[in-house]
Amino acid sequence: MYRIEDIWQQVSTSPGNVPLTTVKGKSYFYKGLKVQKIKDEIKIYNTKKRGDYYSEVTSEQLNSFLEHGLRYGSYVVLLDNYQYSINAYTERLKTEVNVRNNAKHFLALKEARDNIIKKYAQIRKMKNQLINNSIL
Repeated sequence: MYRIEDIWQQVSTSPGNVPLTTVKGKSYFYKGLKVQKIKDEIKIYNTKKRGDYYSEVTSEQLNSFLEHGLRYGSYVVLLDNYQYSINAYTERLKTEVNVRNNAKHFLALKEARDNIIKKYAQIRKMKNQLINNSIL
């Protein structure tokens, strides 16, 4: 079991993080996440949803961070984001076939969805390796 302060420590020492210091506090960007510390309050945001502003991770996602640590939690958020994108592309493909019927646009959407599916499979494999190797 981890505390939110442990997650802050992990992200601050993780390779590949991008630090950001502002007047209000300090933040780190890591794998589509923003871990922000203002005064003594630490929050984790998902940078891939909501467009112009970031939304806090869901309670289920936060629990995965607190139970298994930064890497596992970030994989959970990434998988959720990829699943959301796959569903969105699938709906757009259905609309393309049923309404517009533009073959070129259909192929572009299909290729984009296939690329996300490949990324999803890769992250899922990495998450399973964490579980199997107990590197949490």
